[in-house]
Parts: sequence; C-alpha cells; structure tokens
Amino acid sequence: MKSVTAIPAVCISAPSVALAAFLGDHTWGFANAPSDGLDSVRFPFSVANSPHEPGFFFAQDFHFTNVDKRGGFLGLQPVEDFDKKPFIRAIFSTFVEGAIPQSGNCREGAKVGPGVSCSIEWQHDYGDRYSIDVVNLGDDIWRGSMVDLTTGASAHIGQWKLPPGSGNIKNGGLGDIEYYLWPVHPQSCEALPRTEVTLFNPSSNTSDASGGYMSQPQEFGDCVSKVNFTAEQVDEGWKGSAHARAIVPVSLLFLRVILQEQNLFPLNTTEDATRIHGGPRHPAMTDASPTSMRMAQVSLTTITADDLELLLVTVSEFSGTEAVQHRDHSVRGIVFDARVTALLAGRGEHQLARSSYGPKDIAMKLIATVAALCASAPSIALASGLVSHVFWSFDEFPDDGLTDINFPIRLDHAPHEEGYFFAQQIEFSNSENRSIVGLQPRPDNDDGESTIHAVFASFQDQTTTEHSNCHYAADGDTGVWCAVDVDHDYGRTYYLVVENSQPGSETWKGSIQEPVTGSNVVIGEWTLPPGTGHITNLENYGFIEYYPWHDRPSPSCDVLPRTEVSFFSPSSKTKGATDGFIAEPFEFGDCIGKEGFAVEEIADGWKVGVGFD
Repeated sequence: MKSVTAIPAVCISAPSVALAAFLGDHTWGFANAPSDGLDSVRFPFSVANSPHEPGFFFAQDFHFTNVDKRGGFLGLQPVEDFDKKPFIRAIFSTFVEGAIPQSGNCREGAKVGPGVSCSIEWQHDYGDRYSIDVVNLGDDIWRGSMVDLTTGASAHIGQWKLPPGSGNIKNGGLGDIEYYLWPVHPQSCEALPRTEVTLFNPSSNTSDASGGYMSQPQEFGDCVSKVNFTAEQVDEGWKGSAHARAIVPVSLLFLRVILQEQNLFPLNTTEDATRIHGGPRHPAMTDASPTSMRMAQVSLTTITADDLELLLVTVSEFSGTEAVQHRDHSVRGIVFDARVTALLAGRGEHQLARSSYGPKDIAMKLIATVAALCASAPSIALASGLVSHVFWSFDEFPDDGLTDINFPIRLDHAPHEEGYFFAQQIEFSNSENRSIVGLQPRPDNDDGESTIHAVFASFQDQTTTEHSNCHYAADGDTGVWCAVDVDHDYGRTYYLVVENSQPGSETWKGSIQEPVTGSNVVIGEWTLPPGTGHITNLENYGFIEYYPWHDRPSPSCDVLPRTEVSFFSPSSKTKGATDGFIAEPFEFGDCIGKEGFAVEEIADGWKVGVGFD
C-alpha cells in the first residue's frame, strides 16, 4: 500500500503552448560530385555531451535524383541507459512511395505517409565518433549502417528497395537538430535540457565525389535566442549546443470522477449495468465484448467542459484506496499522469492524478480519458478485461473531418489463440456512439496456417447494413457488427482502413490490407443514420483487451498470456490531415503493476508487451 498526498488546493494554470520541435538547421553537400548523384554517403556524428534520455534527434535529410519528393532521412536519437549501459537509437528511413523493406529492423510507412522506416538501438559509448553510412547495393536497394569510427565496430540499421529508376542520392541536403518531445510534452523554451552534438563533414566513395562540407548550423524554430544556441567550428565540422536556464516544475492535481452525481453514463440503471458488465455472451466472441461495447457507447458529449471543471476537487490524501504504478502519458496539447487508483468499492468512483492542466478551453482533451475510466467502473468491483489504452490524433485536421483513416498494426508475438482484442476507436461527427476496427487472434487453421479475426463495428443506433460479413447487434444492443477471418502473417504490418464508400454518403467500409502481398480484404460495410458526418479528431483512443476476464469476478493477473503488439501512427488521404501520431500507451484496468506491462518507443509508433510466458 502506497500513500500519496495531494496538493491541498486546485490550481488551474495557463495552457502550455506546443513548441515546434526544431532548434537548428544546416546544409550539407560536396564541392565536386557526379551529375548522376552519389551511390554512397557517410555522415559522421559525435554526441559526447548529449543527455542519455529521449528527446533530441540529430538528423540529415537526403533526396534521390529521379524522385521529385523528399527522399528520406537518417540520424541519431539518445535514449535511456539500460542495465547501466548507454544506448542510442539509429534511424534510416525513406519517404519514397513504393519502397519495400528488406530487413527485419524495417517496416512499411514513414511518419504518416508511404515509405519504409528502419531503426535499431545499439550499445553506444557517447565519447566515440560514429557515422551512419548509406550505400547503394545495386538494383535500387539501399543499406543503412551505423559504424563506430573509434573501434571499427558496425551494426546494420536496415535495408530497403526503391522503385526502379529512382536514381542515386542528390548532391546536397538539409539537416536539423530537433527536440521531438515538445509537440508531445508542451513546455517553455527554458525547460530544454542541455545537449551538444558535433556534425562532421560528409564523405563518399563515389567516383569523382570530393570536398564534403557542412554549413554552420543556424538557430531555427520557436525558441530562437531563448535556449543559448551556439555553433562552433571544429576540425572537419561544426559543434552545436543548446541548453536551458532552469527546469520548470509541474504540479499535481487530482481528479475525482463521481459517476452517480455527474451522470456520466447515458444509461445509469441497475439493469443497464448488469447487461454491460455481465460478461461475454458468446464463447467465440463473435460479437463485441461488454467492455468494448460500453467504451464505444460512452460519448464524449456526455459531459461538457463545465462539468469537467466541476470534477476538479481537492483531495487531501488517498485514504482507503490502493495507489498503482505510475506512468507518464501524453496527448499533444495536454500532459497528464495516468495514475489510476483502485476502484472505490461500492461508491463508483475513480481517481486520476495528473500533471499540467489548462483552463476550460482545453478541458475537452481529458474527456476521452474520463469516459474510458467511467466505462469500466461498475457499481461493484468486476474485472474489466482492459490492460492498456493508446490515444491517437492528428496535428493538422480538416474542419469537416476525415473521409478515411489508416491504422497500421503489427502483432509481433501475439499468441495464436482466442483472448486478445487489439482495437482502435473512431468517432463520427453528429453521432452519439463510437465505432471500432481491430484484430482478434485465432488458432491456426487445420492446414497449420495462421489466421486473424478482423472486426469493424458501429455502436450507433439506426446503423444499417446489407453486407454478408455483417449482422445487427445481439441481445438488444444497437449497431452493426462485421467480422471476417483472413490468412495472417503475424510478423508483418497490416493496415486497418476505414473509408467513406461513396463521397457525400453515410456509408463506411472497413478493410484489412497488407502492402507486401497486395492483400486487401473487406471486413464489412455499414451506413450510419442520415446527417452523420465524417471522422472527428477528438483525442480518440484504442485499447488492448483480454476478453476472457469478463466472466470472472476477479482476474488472475499472473496467468495473463504473453503478447506483443505494435501500434503505428495513423494516416489519412484526406486533404488537410497531416502528422497523425500515437501517444505513449499506458496500463489500465484491474491488473496495473501486476501484468508484466512494458512499452517501447519504435519508429513512428509504440510496441506494447503484456502478460507472461
């Protein structure tokens, strides 16, 4: 039992402004280079005085001679020490559409668009000089390697194949120093940790390429003249540094959600609670689990910003509750702790501790979290089945919403058996209830081939369907449930795509796509009620659920089967939608701190592991 003392008064501060990530930029190139480009480039770095923690990215961009758009980027990101040993992340990625990954460290997609992303974390002596080498292996195949220029040791970052005729690397490009946590963890310029990086002149084994140079790094972004940025010329390159004058402390607030008094449930009757929390009704789980149904049915419009402001109360201490493991969780525009205490038995209350809360105009950013907490809070303690939440959103978003969305997902080490549900939720404007798209592992078929159960469902009343994979919800619940079993390679990244079937209509189609083989299987199609709009950007969330727990009064946390899943940033073809992102997943439910939960940041996403072998 851990005692936690709250701040004795509620203080609502001004919201933090999301600063641009960039601190400085520079150019690189060669005084002499062949007209058809470079077939190899070496970019040396030294990060001797960089903090051993996530945040900084020292990057170089490059382009290809026969590709109009941005070619790709590479660079180094410091990370936390592991087992008292320093590590660093090396990245090698391309944005070229049609690129194909050719090594295990790579996956399809780069940021929120096409391409391939490759990365490794390597044990790294920060005092040594390192390089990232890019080499054309022929047949439009490019390899990225990290080399310790002091010891000669090297590591393979990744390899990808470009479309035929993409050409070589153009002579000249940009590079930058960025602090990528700023858009995720809004802070002031004064909170920037100190760092130093030395960017050395590039070199190349390309015939007739010589005179590699690096221009003087220049300050750039929202914190010009506020972070003590310096650039010092050294032998064969430039040393850049930036640091803050102070670290800004954050205070804790405590949020208590009182279900009965605030009427957070659309239906709050005993009968409804029994129906929702009574456990799965079908042993094969061909319908939605009770918890996922309830999460979808709790609308963000159920409480207003005024309601939420009333819920900020002073809590002197956590008496009679069990504090659980703490994990920072962030959504752009607001940062909060996902410290969820145990359910107050018989009182229907949850408590949420968080750090950094803005005024009422950003209060809506917490509503999704509040709704998720309430969704699994019955009047008596029952197992929810949920083990993790993951929030997704977009930095730039069209006013009238999305007409499509793409959720990349990879079930790295999921057991080939029923039990887990990996899902993303979406909300449509002018709709009271949500929809979901997700995957449920299944046993291998009789031929020993692996399969997956793909799900696409609407919980909105008056949703209609004529698709053969769909049926109306059972047991009196509203909406439509669509599902299909498909052949599935658990080692590959799949795209769960939701798109407007006919422009201007309320008909939506869900499909599961696999770009390597070109597989594209329709899960189902349904039509929402007239007047329903497009997909909104209201801090939607996905989840990992172990649905067999729904029929147990309390789960056995230590027997949860081991699984791993990677959630990648969403993307959309809708004009005006850019920079989709996934915030760090966090534990949730009855087994926090007891389920072997682990989360790892990967290229453009997060890998979540939970359970035991």
